[in-house]
Amino acid sequence: LFVEIYFLAQVLLIIPSDNIIFNMRASIIPDAIFSFTNDNRLDNDLNYLKRNSLLDEAAKLKAEDMASEEYFAHTSPEGLKAWDFINKVGYKFNSAGENLAINFLDSQDAINAWMDSPTHRANILNNNFTEIGIGMAKGEYEGKETIFIVQLLAFPKDEKVSVVAVKETKPQETKPQEIVSPPQPIIVSSEETTTIIENNNQGEVLSMETTIPEVTVSNVLNKNSSISFVNKWLASPHALTNFIYFILLTILSLALILNVFIKRKIQHATLIVNASLLLLVISFVIWLNAFIVLSPVRIL
Repeated sequence: LFVEIYFLAQVLLIIPSDNIIFNMRASIIPDAIFSFTNDNRLDNDLNYLKRNSLLDEAAKLKAEDMASEEYFAHTSPEGLKAWDFINKVGYKFNSAGENLAINFLDSQDAINAWMDSPTHRANILNNNFTEIGIGMAKGEYEGKETIFIVQLLAFPKDEKVSVVAVKETKPQETKPQEIVSPPQPIIVSSEETTTIIENNNQGEVLSMETTIPEVTVSNVLNKNSSISFVNKWLASPHALTNFIYFILLTILSLALILNVFIKRKIQHATLIVNASLLLLVISFVIWLNAFIVLSPVRIL
């Protein structure tokens, strides 16, 4: 709870920013997003994504560009697109996708928001993608200090990548899925022939017009796909506090049921009233917690 209060205080500018705290969050939140992304792919019987340092660098460059120029969009004021940052670091790709988030205190909330959006979900669950990069930057947007998060997913050019087969005991070959274009795609040209599909301020999918080789799937676990239990919770203070609140709610509810329905002959009115009031207070705190944390968040 205290961790989340401190994070909230930073976002709401109640106390000055602390670079030490930001650096700590910047080191664990990308790892948590990486882990939660693979968790969702695992749940949908898809291959694990491999963390790529060049994609991390490209995502960080995009996040820093948004922070320095104070914008939140797939296209910068100078007209730079996601692939410009990917090309800048020398990463060669056949297809790529970009998800953006801002004002999130909790890595799990960011993933949940993306998964609740059809276009962002399509990026995360695209079986063509085999590699991922995540970047963060601190800056100002609309007059408030905030955190920019960039997630890049890609299939490297002309490579076969070994990744995790989900719920399979034998290797199997998976045909790459076709990237479906939404209505009225915008065609943009660069040094190479490139197609960009934009979804009205939603997730962005980039596709190089080349043949995508088949992905070789193996049952070898990607050791980088998970982070420590402690770091995962530190990167998800909202989820952690909700978990604690729900435990308290469960205990109080069981105690109230015990007093009202089981021990009818020895009921204590004061205990019943106090327990009922505590249930109401905790329920209100859970709602207030979600309202304060999630009301300023945005995704693209």
